[in-house]
Amino acid sequence: MLRELIRSLLTPPVFEDEEQTRAALLLNTILLALLVPAIPELLITLVQGNPEDTLTIIGLIGVILILLALMRRGQVYLASVLISLTVMGAVTLFVLTGNGLHDLVILGYPLVMVLASLLLGKHAPLLFCLLALFCLTGVYLAESAGLVDTPFRGLSGPEDLGIIAIQLGLTAGFLRVMIAGLHSSLDRARRNEARLAEANRELEHEVAERAAVQAEIQYLNDQLEQRVANRTAALQAANERLIALSRVKDEFVSNVSHELRTPITSLRLRHHLLVRQPERSAEHLEVVKREIDRLESLIEDLLTLSRLDQDRIEFKLGPVDLNALIADYVSDRQPLAAGRMLDLAFTPAPGLPLVQADGHLIGQVIGILLTNALNYTPSGGRISVKTCLRATGEVTWAGFSIQDTGPGILPEEQGEIFTRFYRGEAGRASGIPGTGLGLAIAQEIVARHQGNIEIASAGIPGNGTTFSVWLPLP
Repeated sequence: MLRELIRSLLTPPVFEDEEQTRAALLLNTILLALLVPAIPELLITLVQGNPEDTLTIIGLIGVILILLALMRRGQVYLASVLISLTVMGAVTLFVLTGNGLHDLVILGYPLVMVLASLLLGKHAPLLFCLLALFCLTGVYLAESAGLVDTPFRGLSGPEDLGIIAIQLGLTAGFLRVMIAGLHSSLDRARRNEARLAEANRELEHEVAERAAVQAEIQYLNDQLEQRVANRTAALQAANERLIALSRVKDEFVSNVSHELRTPITSLRLRHHLLVRQPERSAEHLEVVKREIDRLESLIEDLLTLSRLDQDRIEFKLGPVDLNALIADYVSDRQPLAAGRMLDLAFTPAPGLPLVQADGHLIGQVIGILLTNALNYTPSGGRISVKTCLRATGEVTWAGFSIQDTGPGILPEEQGEIFTRFYRGEAGRASGIPGTGLGLAIAQEIVARHQGNIEIASAGIPGNGTTFSVWLPLP
């Protein structure tokens, strides 16, 4: 505890004002310079048994501790004034008491002014010069009146007092000029420090601006890299689409070549047989007609797809009665269904609203779906055609469904069934001629009408398949 107290008293305080901090450091140094020799001197006087000197030194130590305490409480200015006055009072006391130090002690007055100047500022020398003259005048008057008996030889008359006053004045003036120069230097240093601080702030601001610019550049670089990456990905995706389109084109050419080659080969064979077997011309001509119809259907499908892809089909929209349109197609195919021993039935929805559509193209869709149902339904099977209404959200749909009892379509094939030239397992196994274009054409026509076509099948023979077409009502 005592150690902490001593350390606190002996450590110079730090203030926000740099000049005050320097004054505190100087004052702390002076007080320590007085305190360090005073302690052993006190021990010596105690050993020698000199009570007057002991009391004097104890008083000095007490004053030093008081000044240290004042300084620790932030009273640096008051402590500076007190120590200057104390030193001047001690010098005056030595002048009065003598002890052979008069000439040396008189030099203590200028030293007090130097001390006061360093501690209290540039106006202190003049003040302490007046105090020194006052003290010397008091000493002279005391000697002249015989109040003190001191062997003071340096002060024997008014002329000496005047000379000392001149010396003190010159010393005070010199000190004032020196201190003024010191303060001017300190002011310049302070201004330089302020300018340096301002330059440092400007530099920090510039560094911050450059950092912001660098961050912006980095952000733009990142954005550019992201855009390049996105563009590269888009180009790669486009390239993959081109590759896919090229593959589709190759498959298209291969499939079309195959589909064209098959009827042409059959036609050549029948032509050869007609020449060799004229008696069977009716049979051969029937096959020729069938193959010609197959070629015509293929070419018509290809032309339809081409016109749809190039938006060259003119949609003639108008009110279409689905019940009447489907009834016509069902009626046309009744003889074919009867010849294959199939039950073809149509159940119209009463009061079905008219739809805005191209009757010819929607009829083409009906024909494609009916033909598929007739081709893949075995003898004794049933084909049911129905019209109906449904609502989803704010849209009302009119549509029709065609359900057969054929082999059905496997669930894993249903995602590909509308792909061009695709034929499912049932189509390949049946041996029924086909191009795999019908459902693709039907889906494209329905999509152009803002409608959709749905498929439902478990892929179980006998359960068949249901195709549903929905068209939005105006």
